[in-house]
Amino acid sequence: MNNLIKSLTGLVDPYLIFDPKFKGREIEYLQDSQLVHLVQADVPSPKCSNCKVMMVKNGTFRPVFIHCLEAGGKDLIAIVRKQKFRCQHCGTTALSKIKGVKARCQIANGITLKALMSLADNISVKDIAKLNHVSASTVQRVLEDSKDLVELNYDWLPLALSFDNFSSKNGSNMSILMINAANHRTIDVIESRQGKALLKAFYKYSRQARCQVRYVIVDLYPPYRKLIKEAFPNAIVIADPFHVVTQAYRALQTIRIRVMKQYGSDTREYRALKSLWKLVMKNQAQLKYDNYRSRRNFRYSVLSDSEVVERLLDMSDELRTAYDYYQTLLQAMRDRNAEQLEDLLKTTLTQLPEPLQKPQRTLRQHKQEILNQFQHPYSNGIIEGRMNKIKVIKRTAYGYRNFNNFRIRILLECWSVSCTIEEPVKQKKPTIRQQWLATG
Repeated sequence: MNNLIKSLTGLVDPYLIFDPKFKGREIEYLQDSQLVHLVQADVPSPKCSNCKVMMVKNGTFRPVFIHCLEAGGKDLIAIVRKQKFRCQHCGTTALSKIKGVKARCQIANGITLKALMSLADNISVKDIAKLNHVSASTVQRVLEDSKDLVELNYDWLPLALSFDNFSSKNGSNMSILMINAANHRTIDVIESRQGKALLKAFYKYSRQARCQVRYVIVDLYPPYRKLIKEAFPNAIVIADPFHVVTQAYRALQTIRIRVMKQYGSDTREYRALKSLWKLVMKNQAQLKYDNYRSRRNFRYSVLSDSEVVERLLDMSDELRTAYDYYQTLLQAMRDRNAEQLEDLLKTTLTQLPEPLQKPQRTLRQHKQEILNQFQHPYSNGIIEGRMNKIKVIKRTAYGYRNFNNFRIRILLECWSVSCTIEEPVKQKKPTIRQQWLATG
């Protein structure tokens, strides 16, 4: 009978039985909810809190209503009559406790655990409350109480650390997401990327933990360098290859748009550069040389993708120079060719179009960090994917006013280092026959 009650309600109290005094069916349907009537039987007597003497049973208390896990797709409410106890010496009375429910609470622990596991998925708080037949405030309290699950260990940091910024509010507030670059586990979310706030967050970790960091992978944002050198004295800065290539990518886009406007919006060249821009930005090694077909922008000439790009580059010498620079940088980053990169960075600024001069100076400034990336297999690719997930989290909730709740939700959903929500699975000990079969 106890196994049936446990399976039905999720309550693990071994003293619960179906109420024999309830006249009617054990389960009845009432107002879209299922009711199950239970009573505690054969509960051992506790000791009195005052005189430490064993108490005696004193009847049953009025029924309490406990929300349990749903049954048959409907809300399940357990109506439980608790056992009362009375001390014969001092007259103190007490009530028995129900295992599976917190004291002075009417919601079973199974619902709390289910809501917490739902918080690890991209579901809004109101939808989780609706699925579990509780209020949104209850789910919000579960979220706030789960901060202990994502508590940080300030005595440890990984060998390779990666961090990047993201927009945490609707305004210009930028926060920092920090992950382990080796196993891609999320470490922490820092509220602000400003120097003092970021340095304060880093200094929460012990010096031994900070000295353990050997590699820090970041973008080309200059203020990070001073902070990294101060907080992680033994770390080597590695420039993220995505942000390196982005410098030339944006400059090439700027030049392409400038050339378009020079021709005018009513020209064939303008329409060709606008509609075929993806071929210009594509890696040259991935261009097709044998897909001949009629091209509307070139008077229906039969051309391959590579021939189309050549005709587009013939429209402007400035565009060809930027295109060659971009493709050389792509090839150097793909092949990890340090000599090719150094030759590219030796190009004088006067030989480059004006939009490419700033990226050239930036890459020269971070040349050693880019070369470090050639020697170590770390990048911020996984953290860019986490940024997209954070945007989805924020959009699902229509924004967060409280950053702490936003931080907890990110750590729950983004594979945090310290978060383990699932209940541990007890592994059965293998039998003697299974051990014999395993050993052959």
